[in-house]
Amino acid sequence: MKKLLLGLLLTAIAVGGSAFTNARKAITENYILQTASGFFIRQATAPGGCTSSSGLNCEYAVTAFGRLYIPAQSSYTSANIQDYLDNDYLEPIDGVGPGIYHAVP
Repeated sequence: MKKLLLGLLLTAIAVGGSAFTNARKAITENYILQTASGFFIRQATAPGGCTSSSGLNCEYAVTAFGRLYIPAQSSYTSANIQDYLDNDYLEPIDGVGPGIYHAVP
């Protein structure tokens, strides 16, 4: 009986420990920007401008919740961005409309 309890305890510890090692790393950047490829990327600053086009906004500000829940990926799809908007992880920036972000030369 003691071996069974010990085995169950060790299994619980292993499962609980793996939950921490498999946790998603959240982002630290302040902005998510739409690139010419149609994907969105994260940036610490957004010193450039936008070229108007149809679709989603050129740039979004990451909210405090977004910093906790948006996973650190190399890029994001339009569907990801819409999901983040629906969950208040991103917010549109005043005066910035649909378009593609480009850096200042």
